Amino acid sequence: MREELMEALEAVTSELLEMVSSFPQEELNRVPGKGGWTAAQVAEHLRKSDTFICTNLYGNAQAAHRAPDEHVENIRSTFLSADNKFNAPEIITPGNRVYDKAILLADLQHILGKVNLAARTLDLTEICRTEALGELSRLEMLYFVVFHTKRHIRQMERIKGEGLQKSGDLVLS
Repeated sequence: MREELMEALEAVTSELLEMVSSFPQEELNRVPGKGGWTAAQVAEHLRKSDTFICTNLYGNAQAAHRAPDEHVENIRSTFLSADNKFNAPEIITPGNRVYDKAILLADLQHILGKVNLAARTLDLTEICRTEALGELSRLEMLYFVVFHTKRHIRQMERIKGEGLQKSGDLVLS
């Protein structure tokens, strides 16, 4: 259970950092031709979301009275389906500003380091209660990070592809 999760987290962390690194600074903050978030805003959204998750992972947890992986498949299908569209809660919505690539990468590395440490050291079977996500085991919360990140890596791939074809305006601070 833990080993498979660790492999998934390490892979998605590496893929995210490589994706963000692959954007030149000026392209990272370019609005896609069809509108929506910039690649930098997507990365900032993930940083904010992972910070929220990390706070809950290290918060109060209780013994589970169900299988700790009960909701993993639902989380997977929800986030990896291109048919599902979501509006991010305000608390994890990125600001409309220019982001510095080096700072964004450092912040992502920092929070994902904490997430990976939680996966290695905490009791993954315990249940955490959150207003936004309800009751999830730590295992399910960590898989949320994996699948949510994969979803947004695909979004950044689309932004990068659009940027090669047609560039929009820069987001101004």
